Amino acid sequence: MISWTKTGKLGQSVTFQVTDRNGGYSSEPFNSLNIANWVGDDEQAVTKNLNAIRDASGTDFQMMNPEHGLDVQEVFGDEVALKSADILVTMQPNVSLLVPSADCVSVIAAACSKKFLLAAHVGWRGAAAGIGAKIMSTSQLYGIQPADLEIFLGPAICGNCYEVQLDVQQQVGKQLPKSVLNRDKFIGVDLRLGLQHYFASVGAIVHNDQPCTFESTNFFSFRKANITGRQGILARLN
Repeated sequence: MISWTKTGKLGQSVTFQVTDRNGGYSSEPFNSLNIANWVGDDEQAVTKNLNAIRDASGTDFQMMNPEHGLDVQEVFGDEVALKSADILVTMQPNVSLLVPSADCVSVIAAACSKKFLLAAHVGWRGAAAGIGAKIMSTSQLYGIQPADLEIFLGPAICGNCYEVQLDVQQQVGKQLPKSVLNRDKFIGVDLRLGLQHYFASVGAIVHNDQPCTFESTNFFSFRKANITGRQGILARLN
């Protein structure tokens, strides 16, 4: 049985629910609520997992296929399939979006003044490419100013567990300076902290209170187990 690790409301009209790795049908090393059919898991098990999320949430959804880039797709709710994209956006009521992750940051953004939902997947490549600014500029294309946004950052690997090469840290740090973490000989990146400071600096309301996926046994972590599943955040524009 699925038990949401976090449920909440954002902005005027968005509700969200966070899954962990428990309550599904996949076998090791994808046990058990893996939502990704591109990681080597049995496709029938993944389908059963996704259907379990539909049943538990009472809603159908469109799921992102992340590419670690800056591609944006608007979702109207009647798509047969989504193209590969790391940012999904909708202004259509009753549309739900599912964002997969395993260490990367799932970002859910809602407007406080109107019906608007943006969902994004942020890994270090996307962060280095400027996806934080892309999220803001995309919102503005829909008439949403940064100060009108309320943002939730999902479970992700923390800076203390995310050691990277110096060039990676430098690339991410150019876009998200507060993501840089150094101690002794440890070179790290904290994507959530960097995003939190960036979004807050432009006036958005930001919630960053979720666990580290590497430290918790309840979440999939790509850094901890390279062959692994994906959890997700399901967000609905009501």
